[in-house]
Amino acid sequence: MPPLTPRVGAQYRIDGFSAEIIHVDEELVTLRHLSYHTTFHYRYDLFLTGLENRNIIEIASPPGSGSKALAFLNADDPKVIEAKRKFHYVSKALDAFGGTLPVKPTEQLIKEIHRQLNDAHPPRYSTLYKWIKIYKDNNFDRFSLLKSKSRLPRGVQIDGEVDDIIDQCIITYYLNTKCVSQARIFAFVDAEIIKINRNRHIYSEHLLMRPSISSVRRRIKKCCQYDTDFKRHGRAYAEKKHHHSRFLPEPGEVLFLAEIDSHHLKIQLVDEEGNVLKVPAWVAVIFEVKTRTVIGWELSLTPPCAEKSVRALKSAVLYIPGDEYRRGKMLYLLSDNGSEFTNLWFASFVDQLGIIEGYAPPKSPNARARGERFFKTFESWLQEQPGSTSTSATDRGEHIPDKHPFLTIEKAAYYFGKWVETVYHTTYHRTLKKTPLVAWEQSMKNRLPPEKFSQDALDKLSRKVVYSKITHGRVHFLRLSWTGETSQKLAPD
Repeated sequence: MPPLTPRVGAQYRIDGFSAEIIHVDEELVTLRHLSYHTTFHYRYDLFLTGLENRNIIEIASPPGSGSKALAFLNADDPKVIEAKRKFHYVSKALDAFGGTLPVKPTEQLIKEIHRQLNDAHPPRYSTLYKWIKIYKDNNFDRFSLLKSKSRLPRGVQIDGEVDDIIDQCIITYYLNTKCVSQARIFAFVDAEIIKINRNRHIYSEHLLMRPSISSVRRRIKKCCQYDTDFKRHGRAYAEKKHHHSRFLPEPGEVLFLAEIDSHHLKIQLVDEEGNVLKVPAWVAVIFEVKTRTVIGWELSLTPPCAEKSVRALKSAVLYIPGDEYRRGKMLYLLSDNGSEFTNLWFASFVDQLGIIEGYAPPKSPNARARGERFFKTFESWLQEQPGSTSTSATDRGEHIPDKHPFLTIEKAAYYFGKWVETVYHTTYHRTLKKTPLVAWEQSMKNRLPPEKFSQDALDKLSRKVVYSKITHGRVHFLRLSWTGETSQKLAPD
């Protein structure tokens, strides 16, 4: 097993609550609560003791620590380009010779690949042999050819006295005001070392080496960023910048995590006769987090409730012939603490589907920032459609089509489905560096179809048994009452 060491970005369970490490140095481990905007500190040796005794348990690894595959999302990275070049040589050599590498034929193959790729620096036989060994040792994982970041110390080490001068200048100038830049700190350090060397030149030949500005910046970066922001910008800025969701890791597999959220659409609706409705429209949406695709939704005049959430979840896991590789059952479903998600009916339905339900920390809208951005983007697009009028005069501005709204709830639902499939899923996503539709198709490649349920099975699972007492020959439920043949004899009215 790897050594138990605290790592920035990792999440731990401590004394019944969850926390995330934001800084580690030789003496202290700084953590922040995942439920509250507060930070606390642990002595480094006591934290290691807690890890060894299992009093502190790691519940989530730092983002990207499990695999190098995330680095390949950035196709312009020189290291990624170099790894792809290595894989081209390795795959061609394995296809041509299998497990053996004869010297002369391999050198001839390297020359052929060199001409095909117009490679300026083709590898030698020994280099290619080393690449293939790394590739085999990592179970034929192409991502293993990506060069890891070196953990060795730098070639030229800064004198300990120079480190003390840099730390003193950081404490005296940088942590006291936000007006002093890192370049100014370097100027202070440089001037202080020049002054010391002038006085020392008289009695000693050991002069201090002046550091580069990069060394000073690395020293500033090594400081606890929360404490730095707190001292330079104040408590409000530090707590906002270091909120709990900043280092939430992305799921590694498709349909591992999904989010469900409800939103009030700020649009005016009319009925079939053109009368403006006073009831607002609400939409419930389920996002697949890894690919950012919408796998389920429900838009109607029904306010947020268990029934609306159940209908949205049904649309995500419903089996439709010919559409086996779209949507499907997720492993985890994350929601806020709204009553439409925390009620017993919805929780029971989710549990019967075999889905694990989780809740975001209270008063933490940034924990589900994807949904908030999605709704804002959709409403901006909806305002441009014919007959769409915002309920707010400030948001509406001068956009009043034909001076009256004529968008019905049916047309609003049609526009939402059309926008999701033809606009949102096919638009380039800056985080994914591709469209959500392409990300979904790539994630589903060489996989079995997601688990789904028939309409009849979903109807049976979503039903619940309600017991009601017969009172004066009638059964009452939800302000409705029923009578039967027996009850009519007892209560003929």
